[in-house]
Amino acid sequence: ATFSRESGSGGSEVAVEVARRLEFEFFDRQMTDYIANRAKVRKSVVESTDERTRANLQELIRGLTSHEYMSQSSYFRHLVEVISLIGERGNAVILGRGASFILAPEKTLRVRVFAPLELRIERMARRNHISHKRARSKVLSLDAERENFIRARFFKDPADLSGYDLAINTEYMSVDACADVVLEAFLAKMTPNLLRKGKLTSKQAG
Repeated sequence: ATFSRESGSGGSEVAVEVARRLEFEFFDRQMTDYIANRAKVRKSVVESTDERTRANLQELIRGLTSHEYMSQSSYFRHLVEVISLIGERGNAVILGRGASFILAPEKTLRVRVFAPLELRIERMARRNHISHKRARSKVLSLDAERENFIRARFFKDPADLSGYDLAINTEYMSVDACADVVLEAFLAKMTPNLLRKGKLTSKQAG
C-alpha cells in the first residue's frame, strides 16, 4: 500500500497502523538510508533533497566543498529504483515520495489522506508544541514542497483524487477508524492476487 498525505492530516499515523495490522514493513525516512547506500553519499545529503525540488543551501555549499552532492535527477533515479524493489518484494507500506505514481496501480492500494487546513495547523501546533503562526508556516511549507516535488517529477497534482484508490478525510475519524477503512479497501482489492502469489497469509487476509 502507498500513502500520500497532507501535512498534519494524520496520514503517517494511519500508514503506520495499517502496516502494523498487516504485519508489513513500513517505509518512510529509512528510505533515505537505502538511497544513500546505493548512491554512496551521506544520509544528510539525501535528506536535504528528499521530497523536495531543490536541495538545502547549506548542503549544496557543503557538497561543492566536499565533492559529495546528490543532484535532483540522481536522487529521483535512486528513489524509483528503491521503491520499485520494495514493490517487487511486496508486503510493504510506503509513505509519500510519489510511490503512488511509481508502482503499478493494479499491484498496490493507493491511499490519499487529507483534512481541513485549520485542523491540520492545530494538530501541527499541538504535536510540535509550537505557536499557531509557526505551525501554519510549517504546514504550508511542507505541503508546497511535496506538491512541487510531485508536479516536477511525475507531472501530477497530488490532490487529484483520480490518482488514488481511496481518499480519507481524517477530520472526524480516529487513526484506528481510518485504518479499518484502509484495510477493508486493501483486502477487497489485493487479497485474490496476493493469496494466489503467496504474499499474503490467511491471518493477514482476516
